[in-house]
Amino acid sequence: AMELAVELDEENQRRQQTEQEMLKQACQLLDEYVDSQRVAVVAKEGWHSGVAGIVASRLVELYQRPSAVICLENGVATGSARGIPGLHIFEALDACRDLMIKYGGHAQAGGFSLKQENLPAFMERYNEFFCTWVPTVDCDVLLTPEDVTVPLAESFSAMAPFGMGNPTPTALFENVRVISSAPLGKTGDHAKYVLEKGQHTAEMIAF
Repeated sequence: AMELAVELDEENQRRQQTEQEMLKQACQLLDEYVDSQRVAVVAKEGWHSGVAGIVASRLVELYQRPSAVICLENGVATGSARGIPGLHIFEALDACRDLMIKYGGHAQAGGFSLKQENLPAFMERYNEFFCTWVPTVDCDVLLTPEDVTVPLAESFSAMAPFGMGNPTPTALFENVRVISSAPLGKTGDHAKYVLEKGQHTAEMIAF
C-alpha cells in the first residue's frame, strides 16, 4: 500500500506541475488579446489533454468568463470548455456544430474536437455566441467594512458545511477603495488587500 501511495503521490505532483505550466502558458497567450473577448479560449501544441479541463476551470476563475483550453495534435484540435452560472456551454458548442468532429457536455462544461483548420472560425463564432451576454453576480448580503466582525464570520460558519445545494455566502461591498495590497504565500499566488470606505477598513485575503 505504501509503494502505491508513493507512486500515486509522484504522479499527482507531475500532474500539478503540468497543470501549472499549462496555466502559465495559457495566461501568457490570453493576456495579449483577452480584454477584447467575451471568452478565454486558448490553443497550443504539446499540451496534455488530460489536464485541459482543470486548466480551463482555473481560467474561468482568473478571467471570469467562459473558457476553453484546446490541445493541438496531428491536425486535430481537442478542447475542454468550462462556463459560469447563467451561460450554457453545450448550447455554445452546438452553435458551432458544423465545425465539429464531435462534441458534448452540459450547461457548465463540455468537450469537443475539430479539424485544426476550423479553429479560427470556431474561436470567432464561440466568442460571438456570448457577445449578447451581460455578466451578473448573485449576492446574498450587502455589507460595509464596518460590518465585518468576528460574530458575523461565526454566523456564516454556522451555516457550514458548504457545497452543492448550500453554497458559500457571497457578500457585496459597494463603493470601497483598495488602499493597499501585497502578495501572500511562497509563490505569491495569494494576495492580501485592505478595503476602505469612509473611516472604516477591512482586510481581505484572495486565494
